[in-house]
Parts: sequence; structure tokens; C-alpha cells
Amino acid sequence: MTPTTRRRAWAARPPRLPVLLTAPLLAVLVTSGVGAEPVGASVGTSPDSDSDSDRDGNGDGDAGLRILLDEVDPVVARPGQPVTLRGRLVNEGPDVSRLNLITVAAAMGPLTSRADVAGWVEGTDPRSASWVLGDDALGAVIPPGGQDEFEVTVPGSSLQFLPATPAMLGVELVASAEEETDRVPVPDGPAPAVLRTVLTTTGQPSVDVPLETTWLVPLTLPPDAELSSPDDTEHTAAWLAAVGQDSSVRQWLEHLTVPEVTWWVDPAALVAHQPAEALVVPGPEEDAEPTAPPAVSEPPEPTGPDDKTDETDESGQTGTPTPPEDMDRETAEPVTAQPTGTGPSAPSVPGRPDGDNDSDGDDDNDGEDSTASPEDGTDTGPAPAPPPETGPTSEPGPNPEPDPEPEPETLEEALAQLRLMLAEVDPQLLWWLPTDDPDLGLLVTETDAVPTAVADDLLTRLPEQAPPAVVQLLRQGRQNVAWPALAAPTASDVAAISDLYARTREGGLRAVLVPRESFTADSTAPPRLGAVPLGDSPDVVAIGADSWTSGLVAASGSDAEEHGAGAAAQRLLAHTLGTWLEAPASPRTLVIAPPRGAEVPAEVLDQLSEGWARAQWLSPVSAQEVLDRAEDADPVGLSGIAPEEEVLGPLSDLVVPSASPVLTSRARDLVRLQEDLDGLSQILRDTDALRSWEPVLDAQWSTRWRQDEDVWVSTWRTLRHEVASTRDAVYLLPSSVNFLADQGVIHLTVVNDLPVAVENVQLRLRPSNGRLQVTGQPDPVDVGPGSRASVPFQARSITRGETVLHVRITAPDGTPLGEDAEVNVRVQPTGVWIYWVLGGLAGLVLVLGLRRALTSSSRRTAYPGSSPAPGSEERPQ
Repeated sequence: MTPTTRRRAWAARPPRLPVLLTAPLLAVLVTSGVGAEPVGASVGTSPDSDSDSDRDGNGDGDAGLRILLDEVDPVVARPGQPVTLRGRLVNEGPDVSRLNLITVAAAMGPLTSRADVAGWVEGTDPRSASWVLGDDALGAVIPPGGQDEFEVTVPGSSLQFLPATPAMLGVELVASAEEETDRVPVPDGPAPAVLRTVLTTTGQPSVDVPLETTWLVPLTLPPDAELSSPDDTEHTAAWLAAVGQDSSVRQWLEHLTVPEVTWWVDPAALVAHQPAEALVVPGPEEDAEPTAPPAVSEPPEPTGPDDKTDETDESGQTGTPTPPEDMDRETAEPVTAQPTGTGPSAPSVPGRPDGDNDSDGDDDNDGEDSTASPEDGTDTGPAPAPPPETGPTSEPGPNPEPDPEPEPETLEEALAQLRLMLAEVDPQLLWWLPTDDPDLGLLVTETDAVPTAVADDLLTRLPEQAPPAVVQLLRQGRQNVAWPALAAPTASDVAAISDLYARTREGGLRAVLVPRESFTADSTAPPRLGAVPLGDSPDVVAIGADSWTSGLVAASGSDAEEHGAGAAAQRLLAHTLGTWLEAPASPRTLVIAPPRGAEVPAEVLDQLSEGWARAQWLSPVSAQEVLDRAEDADPVGLSGIAPEEEVLGPLSDLVVPSASPVLTSRARDLVRLQEDLDGLSQILRDTDALRSWEPVLDAQWSTRWRQDEDVWVSTWRTLRHEVASTRDAVYLLPSSVNFLADQGVIHLTVVNDLPVAVENVQLRLRPSNGRLQVTGQPDPVDVGPGSRASVPFQARSITRGETVLHVRITAPDGTPLGEDAEVNVRVQPTGVWIYWVLGGLAGLVLVLGLRRALTSSSRRTAYPGSSPAPGSEERPQ
């Protein structure tokens, strides 16, 4: 931030209250009824104003110049006591802004309703701020991108005419460039910057019938894909942002100190689950090449005085010699202070006698370095001369070590701190959402796409690898309460949620949070009952959250950024005061339930907590007490009316849940993806990595994705890619087969490209025609990591020709692996022709044998004188 050039501020003049305005103002404040009817103006609309003032609304008279009110001290003012307003002037424009005066003024009549507060802050109230409360002379020149602080103290005399009953003033801060001589109570003409805010006051110790307030604060995870990142750096950074000391969860717990706050917690925030790098990772026994431990080399031993590795000084200390940074630099002796008789001790310069610090009596510096005694004004002499260029050297003194910076909080420390803070909460003020906050509105509206088993599993699962301390913590508090993300829940929706809880929660559903419009059918109706039993579900009590107030809490983060934390806190307190002023004698309960993901700055929460303690018109009660009292109330039916946008304006976008990214088709895809994971777990020998991704898939049903659909799509694509790549890594090797038999065995080859072994892989074969018949399906096959295996099966030839064998590889439950393959088979059955061939071959052998026999007989006839064979008998002729 660019620093500002601030001139000397003028002496602040006491704020002037015109004498002619004093009596009318007192009459207006006293006669204004606190029970006035609310103005019939909507929150989000801005009708045309009849005021001629250019300062209506929180606008910038000079482009880019804004007033931010950071703090009001005390948060709730008291009549006759001073109030201090602190803030900043921020110049976001391209030009330098000169501001000399900031004025705090108030409207003459008090605000008496919620609509009055909204109209004043948003600039639709035509009244002007003519009652000057205080001012501050700035004298600031703010460059582009710079800022300057201001502080205006409203004296107690300016607030002495306020009534003792709770009241609120419309306040306007105006920054102008007027000179001191031109200062008037309210500057005329356009102002460089204007901020409209409110100021709440109360003067009595208590009220007869305060407004009961109940806080229900959700503590859930943000829609961040890196919460499930396998990368350690991304995973740690995302979780520290979600549950660390600067997270929204910790801000709520540490800074909202209003009594009786009920915390509605997602158990998944207590365990930072991280999946493996992939669905399949190799185990240590399956590594192809185990790495050998690194060789350890010993340092060479010194063999002589020249081989020393360390230098030893005279004191016996050893160390590695370090050359000086500047060889020509000489160190002077330290300057020591010597006592003198005329004043403070003067430093003694080395090389001179003690006390003789004058060089030659001349003062070449015109007295700039001389020091005068504060008591008698005597001169103690010129300042010491600089040390000489040369002289004896000495070791420099030890430099003071800077304070070590605090170590950043680790993820384990952040989780431990969060668990500790929740363990210290009263169990009656601790409510639990199902793990990962599954979208109940989706589960009950997409019953055709979401099987009952999937919905039941989402509501019964615990955080993955939850430590015993977390399991013990989850046994405290309530779990039979539901917060569906439905803008206008109907009786059938609540009945479906009740049936779901009856199957998964002990005791079923006992309470459900709904918008208050479900009771009143009107966003402008004042609150009355905080909870009522439902006529269609007698065992269920509905808690009605006030959409207007809850929306203001959710918007206080952006409001604080634009107008300051003090302005945001005052707006909320004034809204509650306006609610009480609309019916101060009627007992009512205001339920405040900020939507999931609402981020409120710590400064706003601190001032809200202080204001709640000082606001006599507010009385905190717990949600459990509201539920207990609702059992005696008359049952009502749900109206089915959502918060009205024409009444709430931009706040409706905060309190009305966005559409779920899980449409019907995506819900079916999630179910199929879960089935694929179950199937892969049946064939993988090591399923630890795969099981680590199942919580990531379960989290895809979470309500938090309504806040950011794009992040849901990113996580979904990652999951789908991991599952698809694992399935496709087990496939059939393409081949062609010539089958030349009536019946025989055919071999196929299954390939496993995964780094782990697979088991019980099934092959299902189906010929495309009747030329080949598969007489026996293959047995399940096991394939090692990065290997292939031959799979035999029995087949029979029916007729000659070609056929296509359709092969499908699956897990035992039918989950497909790889892609369906086709094997071309050329069938050549043996048939009758084989016998003709064999007969022909036999006849040929017979003919060849006869021919050989005849040839042998002819040879014996051609040689009659040959001797007969031994043992033969000679026959007579």
C-alpha cells in the first residue's frame, strides 16, 4: 500500500449542534414510537429518491475514493457517553486526492424497523443527515492506491438527547476537501466520499420482553478439489486453508463468542483424508528392481599436520576457517563510555587519553554534533571523532540474535486444535451432519437414480481412518437432525428424509432446518416462533431460519470489504434492533443460520459478539431449548414457499441454495463409478490404494458442491480417468485362430499392465454365428503384475467357415475390464472327408507293400544259382 503524505492536523473543534435544532430534536426522539410499522420497501430494490442531496447511499463522489468504517467503540453506544469511530480513506482512483475534513452526521429522526435500516444504508431513505455529531481535521493527501486512517470521537454531549430505550440512528460519514476556514456542519455540494451506516444505542439495563436469538452455525469444508489431491503440498495447503488458524471454521469458533451458539459440524473436517497417487500402486514386494542402500563413504583420515580438516586455535576450539569478507577491512576498538564531571558520559576514542576527546578545539561541523546539557545548557564538547583508519584490531562483540519467527502451524496441529475446540463445546450445542454433508435434497429428489443402498451408505459412513479421539467425539452431541439444501421443502420431502434417517440414524429424524418462509409464506413477516412441530410428520420439529438476517450475516464479508468491519457489524445489530422495535412487547425467537460456506471476517465477529453482550434487546437461547419448547406448540404444515427475491434482493442468492451439479445422469454415473470400484476391489490383490479413493467418490455427493459446480466437474473427471485407466489396463491380446478339428482347445492371451497382480479375472465368450460352439467357458485366471497369461477353453466345430468370437473380460461381479475384444476364428471341421483321406492313404500303403513283395520275388527268379537261405530245404524238381 502506498503511504500517504499527511500534513499536521488542525486542532479538532468540538462538534457544533445548532441551538435551533436542539429542542426539535429532543421532541422528535422522545415522541418517535418504538413500535412503528415497518416501511413497506423491499431490501434489494432502490426506488427513485426525491432527495436533492448528492450524498445519498454509499457512493463515491470522487471516483475510486471510499470510506471504510472499521470500528465503533463501544459497539452499542449509551446516551451521554462518547463514541469513537475509526476507519480508513482508500483511494482506488487514478488521481491524487486531498482530504481536509471528515464529518459524522445523523438523520434527525430515528430508524424504527428493519426496512428503515435497509432504506437508509442503501440510500433509498430521502432524509438527509443534518445533525452533526463530530468531525476530524485530516489534512491528508492520498496518492492512487494509498489510504489514510481517521478517528472521530463523538462527545457524550452530542448523544445526551437520545432516549433510554434502545434506538438506532442513521449516520453518514462525509469526507471533503474543505479548508479549515470554510468548515460548516454539513459541507454543501458533492462530496468526494460518503458512507451511510447506522449507530445502535441503549440506555437502560434491560427490556421487559427481549428478542430471543438462536445461532446455528455450519462448520463444513469448502468446495476445493485439492482437499483430495494425492500431492502432499497441494493437499496440506488446501486443508490448512480449510481448518487452519486462518480458516473460516476457526474464525467462527474463535471469534463468535455469543452465548448458546449451536455448531453444526461435518465430521469429514476432523480427518484430512488423502488418497493414494493412483487407484493402483505397486507394493514393496512387487517392485521390479529393488534399490540397494546407498554406499557410505568414510572421510579420509589425516596422515599428517598438513592433512587436518579442522583448524585448532590456542584455546583448543576447532572449527572450519572462513576467509573474511573484506581482507582490507580493519576492525576498530570498541568505543567505551567514560564518566565526565560536567554531564553525561562521553565516549572515549581509542588512541587518545581518557577524557581528552577534543581534537584541536575547532568545530568544523558548525555545532551540529555538539551535545548541550539539558539542565544548565553547558556544552559538553564536540561529538567524538570517527575512529582512525588504522589501529589495533579486536574481535567484534556478539550480535544479538533476532527473535525466532513462530513456526507455521502444521496440518496435524490444526486438526488437533479443531478437535480440542469441539471437545470443549457443550454436547447440547454440538450437532453433527453426516460425513461429507451428503446432499439430502438430491437424495430425496433423485430416488430413481440413487439406489437405497447408496443413500444409506452415505448417511452411515464415518470419516476414513478416523482416530479413536474423533470416534469418541462423534458420540457426543446430536445426529438426528437434518439440514436439507432445499429452498422450499414440502411435506413429502421431509417425509422422505425422515424415512432415510429412520433406516440410518438411531431414533430417526427429530428436527429439520427449513427457511422461515415455510411457516409464514412471506419474507417480510416478522419472526414469531423459532420452531414448530409438523402436522404431516408428527415426530419431526421444523426450525425456521430467518432468511433476511441469515443473508445479512452471509453478506457481511463482502460488506466489510466494501464499507468496513464496523459498518457491517452495525448493520447486523441495527437489523436485530429493528426486528425488536417492530413488536417490542411480543415474545419472539429469531433463528440465525448462515448458509454453508459463509465467510465472516474475524473483526466483524468480534464486534458482533461484543454488541450481542451489550444489546439489551437481545437474549440468546440454545437451539435445544427452542426444540424443547416447540413440542407444546400446535402443529403446522409447510407452505412450500421459498425466500422471496423481490423482498430480499441480492441476499436471496446467498440464502437460496444453488442447483446441485449432480443431475440425474450424473447421479447414475456416480453409481456406476461406485460399482466399478467394487468390481476392481474383487480382482486386485492389493486394494489399499483403491480403497483410499472411495471417500473421494462419496464426497462427490456432498452439498458443498452447490457452491462451485466447476470444481465438482474437475474432481469427477479425475475419478473417472483413474477408474477407466485401471479397468483398461487388463485386456485381451488381439489374435486370429485357425481351428482345424471337430472339437479341441483354443488358447487366448490376457494382458495385465497394472503394477499389481490381478485375480479371478473372468472371460465370457460368445461366437457370432453357429459355425463354432463354445462347449466350456474359461476358468478364472490370475495374472501377475505387468505380465500376461494364456487362457484355454473348449470349442467344437459345427461347419466350415469364419466366425467372430466376442470376448468380454470382467470381474467376478460383472464389472467390465478393458474393451470388448473380437477374435477371428477360421473353422475347418474334419467331417466325412477325413475318412476317405485315411482310406486312400491305407490303400496306397497296401499297394506299395504288394509292389515291394512282387519286386523281391522277381529278384530271386533272376538269380537261380544263389544259395538258399540257411535252414531252407531243397525241393526236387
